[in-house]
Amino acid sequence: MLDIREVRENSVRFEADLVKRRQIEKVEWLNDLVKKDKECRNVISELELLRGKRNELTTVIEKLKAEKKPFQLKIEQAKKLPKEIKSLEAKLLVLKAKVDSYLLSLPNPLHESVPVGVTDQDNKVVRFGGKQSNPGFPLVHHGELAAKLGQADFDSSGVNRNEEVDGNTLNQPYGVYTNGSIIWVADTQNARVLRFSAK
Repeated sequence: MLDIREVRENSVRFEADLVKRRQIEKVEWLNDLVKKDKECRNVISELELLRGKRNELTTVIEKLKAEKKPFQLKIEQAKKLPKEIKSLEAKLLVLKAKVDSYLLSLPNPLHESVPVGVTDQDNKVVRFGGKQSNPGFPLVHHGELAAKLGQADFDSSGVNRNEEVDGNTLNQPYGVYTNGSIIWVADTQNARVLRFSAK
């Protein structure tokens, strides 16, 4: 998993490496990662301000009560904050899940010694290890072999089980939160948060 701080500081290098790898489609992921990370930090700042305001209002209300002064207006202001805070926390959960999915999916930066090329013929051979053998039969990809032997099920493990998005399907669920009675799952690639009863 990539370090988000490294991506923030070296996004130009990461983009150049993706171009070298010929993974142009992932440049869009990188750009969205940078954008979502910025959104995350903005939401965290908003949450800190709201939590600070909540604490400040609590102190002011206690003081007004002690001084036997009107405090109803402050109570009304304080009542609005938990809903705003909960809404931002849910937004942050989805954003963090998306950021984590990108950090897991994007490749590490290339070492400067890695050659740039189109095929394996462009690779520089540093050394051969051991004796090369010939098995005497054509080699088959392990996925193809597993399917031929009936040992693989590529349908039920697919995105949304290779079905339409439904209440019982997931696509890269990277974030989970519970308060003990309810479980929220950030179904990242379906751009939604699912709510389940823990009982």
